[in-house]
This record gives sequence, structure tokens and C-alpha cells, in this order.
Amino acid sequence: MWAAQLHEIGAVISHSDAHKHGAYILDHADATGFAQSELHRLSLLVLGQRGKLRKLDADFEDALFVLQLLSLRLAIHLARERGGARSFVLSCAQGWPQAFPLSAHLLREEAQAWQKTTWTIGLPGL
Repeated sequence: MWAAQLHEIGAVISHSDAHKHGAYILDHADATGFAQSELHRLSLLVLGQRGKLRKLDADFEDALFVLQLLSLRLAIHLARERGGARSFVLSCAQGWPQAFPLSAHLLREEAQAWQKTTWTIGLPGL
């Protein structure tokens, strides 16, 4: 959540390479309530929000970090239009719904909930 809220902090310095500036700010900040290790993790998420992943000196075996980074990158891509497309399509590998029936059911319920808004979620294959 903090990385999502702070991902544009580097734009205060310069729009060009804002993700690098943001990572620097977070890595060198003395922010009350955050340990240095937490700030470093935030800086890695902000740095990794776009571009190549190999620039990160991160542990890609840390599943939580990978999920956080992937979620942030996807959220930023989806939010970039800010008012553009009003529908999303989620696809899955063949056989996934049968392997994970509860998750497939919950995704179908989620798509139904969004039908009551101006947004839609398509779930081909579910």
C-alpha cells in the first residue's frame, strides 16, 4: 500500500526517471515509524515499478516481494489511463479452474459484483 501511494514521489524532483529518484528518496529518508529495512523494501518496489527487473538488487525467491512488485506494476499500468477503458479481462491457463475451483468460483462472484457498476470484468474460460 505504501509503495502504491508513494510510487510517484520521485516526480517531485524530475519527471524523467521519477522511479529512480523516488527509490533514492525512500532509501535515504529518515521516516518516523519505518525501519531502514522497510524503507529499503519500499525503495525497491518504487524502483521496480517500471522498466527492467534486473536493475533491482532484490531476492526474487521472496514470493511476497514478487507478488507486491507484480501487483504494483500491474496497478500502475492499469491506472495510467486514469479514466480510459472501463473493462478488464482476466484469463487463466487451461485447466486452472478445475485445479482451483474455489478461486475460480470467487473470481466469478467478483465479476458478478462488478456487473452492478459501470466497470466489467471478463473471465473467458471460467
